[in-house]
Amino acid sequence: MLMTQEFTTQMSAAGSSADDKPQSALRWTLSHMQQIPEVQRAVSRLMEQFAYQPRDQYAIQMGLVEALTNAFRHGNRLDPRKQVYVGAVIDRKQAWIRIEDEGDGFNADEVPDPTLPENIDRPNGRGVYMMRSFLHSVKYNARGNVVTFCQIHRRR
Repeated sequence: MLMTQEFTTQMSAAGSSADDKPQSALRWTLSHMQQIPEVQRAVSRLMEQFAYQPRDQYAIQMGLVEALTNAFRHGNRLDPRKQVYVGAVIDRKQAWIRIEDEGDGFNADEVPDPTLPENIDRPNGRGVYMMRSFLHSVKYNARGNVVTFCQIHRRR
């Protein structure tokens, strides 16, 4: 069962301007990969409300698909008893996503570079590489079961 919670709040960071204050946050608890499109649609709607450029929307959407697919397949090993937790905070400055699975984790620094000749035919590692290439920031926790990524809102 998909659980979604949405709320709008005010940022309280010191020195933020009135233009930066509105933000929207979403949370989900996912139990299977078929729920990924619903997350994508909700994030896309918020990014459109904040007038994100198509290239920035694409980066976040690609990150969502890659990170969620990895969480289900590699983290939770498609175990239907395990869940994936997603948080998104979107405002006029950035879109921030956090994805956590219930798996053992991995070391993202050990993922081979898929652009090297010896790795061209390997099917793994492309998603992590694409996320690092397209997104402003991609960080994993020490255990490797939580990824946080963001895209800065680039105005025209």
